[in-house]
Amino acid sequence: LANDFRGGAFHPAAAAVLAALVERLGARATPVIGGAVSNADARMVGAGFDAVGRAAAVLGDKAPFVAAARARMRDGDVDVAAAAVACFAALVDDEDAFVEAILPVLELGGQRAVGAALKGVARFPSLRTLSLLEQRLMRGPSRLSLVALQVLQDIGSDDVLPPLVGAISHRRQRVRTEAVRVLRVLAAQGHIDMARAIMFLLR
Repeated sequence: LANDFRGGAFHPAAAAVLAALVERLGARATPVIGGAVSNADARMVGAGFDAVGRAAAVLGDKAPFVAAARARMRDGDVDVAAAAVACFAALVDDEDAFVEAILPVLELGGQRAVGAALKGVARFPSLRTLSLLEQRLMRGPSRLSLVALQVLQDIGSDDVLPPLVGAISHRRQRVRTEAVRVLRVLAAQGHIDMARAIMFLLR
């Protein structure tokens, strides 16, 4: 089966089959996923990376997949690049390695890959990664700014206040409106101190 996914032609059901194998076999599906990631067809590679990302909790040795994903994060195929970034973010355990890998993606990657990198910040919500997220939030385009705001809502800690308050002065009305909504949601849920948010606004 691993050889079939390594050298076989892409099929629209490939992603569903890989997902089912991961769910049923867990770490024993690793050779099959590895075959998909090694396929010459970019669509099969993307399906493989998607499956690896979903299987992060059950994989045995992650290192080969971390390396494979990182090598394709700037792939010319936008789907492969985005899947590789999402896979890498789901598997890597070290924040330094995560930041080093996503910096060029945030700076020069396509929108789908950048969106995947922003979502990966949720696994490493430090002041450093939130600063990187804030830079991309303010830079845009709006679609990516909205992704960044959703990540801030998902993180939902007091540390998201600086980038969230900064977004309220964004040049795009749509982004400003969403930033206010996220701020209200987090305040209502008790995740942030509204008095501190007001202090940030008054600076």
